[in-house]
Amino acid sequence: MAQSTDFDCIALDDLRRRRGEKWSTFEADVLPAWVAEMDFPLAAPIRDVLEESLTGADVGYPRDALDEGIPEVFAERMAKRFDWAADPSRVELLSDVVQGMYLGVQTLSSPGSGVVIQTPIYPPFLLAASENHRPIIENRLLHTDTGYEIDFDSLRRDLVGNPEMFFLCNPHNPSGRALERRELETLAKLACEHGWVVLSDEIHADLVYPGKRHIPFASISPEVAERTVTLTSATKAFNIPGLRLAIAHFGSARLQERFNQIPSHARGGLGLLGIH
Repeated sequence: MAQSTDFDCIALDDLRRRRGEKWSTFEADVLPAWVAEMDFPLAAPIRDVLEESLTGADVGYPRDALDEGIPEVFAERMAKRFDWAADPSRVELLSDVVQGMYLGVQTLSSPGSGVVIQTPIYPPFLLAASENHRPIIENRLLHTDTGYEIDFDSLRRDLVGNPEMFFLCNPHNPSGRALERRELETLAKLACEHGWVVLSDEIHADLVYPGKRHIPFASISPEVAERTVTLTSATKAFNIPGLRLAIAHFGSARLQERFNQIPSHARGGLGLLGIH
């Protein structure tokens, strides 16, 4: 029988003993609600796997993570949860989604070319472009009575500098919106018309509001999949950011080959506990 968790019995003193960034950055009179990390205990299945590894002192060098079946598990989950037939052979493993954003900009866009970014947005989106010397083409979301929406008129009208890349965040951080199919289809049409490579951060796919459903951008059509890199991880939904493992799924061999111009060792190794 699965163990139950009392989510109302989280002791502040226990949280302050944690050595991670969230609870050690500010003074004790500050409640740190500034970072996307939950304070709930680990889910029992995750804790069981970690405890088994630690009991057996199994913290050595991992095998090649691609050989551990992670791409197949990812594809199975995408099919089951989101009705998306992701190809396991198009998967690369990374330390985190932000690394995928930086490497994607470096390998899949030209120096000096623009990147379309929809604001307000998680700050690393902006940094991934600016620190790689790609001009930011801002497409500010409209704040309406029903939530944030894409300003398609502005997106069509205000494009300058011939951007090569579009950053998509869906479900959106920070608004929490899961884009509807009609919006994604309109965006997909624009991406194909302009020849954009779409870096789609879908790390919050499992955290949508009741009555909403996440739709992977690459599932819209084969044509849009060809130009889409999907970035995701279990770290947000299952609250395990310290375990450091993310997925990059490429909709075409062409994109995957360009991304792999940066050798895997230059991208850094993955931790055994994250793989488990």
